[in-house]
Amino acid sequence: MAADRAGVAPRRLPAPRRPARRLPKLATRPFSGRWFVLERDGEPRDALEEEELNKDWARVLLQRYGVVFRELLARELGPLEWGRVFRSLRLMELSGEALAGHFFEGVGGLQFTTPAVFRELRRGLPEDAIYWLSAADPASLCGVDVAGLKETLPPRHATTDLVFHGRRLVLVSRRRGKELRRAPTTSPSTSGCSRRC
Repeated sequence: MAADRAGVAPRRLPAPRRPARRLPKLATRPFSGRWFVLERDGEPRDALEEEELNKDWARVLLQRYGVVFRELLARELGPLEWGRVFRSLRLMELSGEALAGHFFEGVGGLQFTTPAVFRELRRGLPEDAIYWLSAADPASLCGVDVAGLKETLPPRHATTDLVFHGRRLVLVSRRRGKELRRAPTTSPSTSGCSRRC
């Protein structure tokens, strides 16, 4: 962002009140480049080019989430919306690049994943691993309208963190750690593959 700020900053800056320490010549230069908007010619994309672009967006979603479904993409905008990538995911299924099915219980409708993620889910996730996840992380299921998760997981706030032990939610940290709450021991699994895998 330094290059963008330099482009809108006034050309003459006020002199500092006291002389600053002498920095090496390279350190005084902003890391910048030649930025400009690429103008597309007036030709619209053809259907094949548009489909390839949608497949690229679908690959981004599969890499980000592992398993993709309608409720998960409800908060996405523009090219990452369910309606834009669903057809591409179906075509990717026909080519073997994606798998469609019902991988997690409680999620209505069709779910998509990749063959590699499917194999990993069949093996099972490590039950002894402890990991931390921000509620606002793109991979977080906080705020997703799925039965069992909506009641268990906190709202999607940047100041809320979750701690998992294997597939089980064990701790919720709110307000940047000022409020800690242990999760109930009977909380539903938030990242386990159902028996249909």
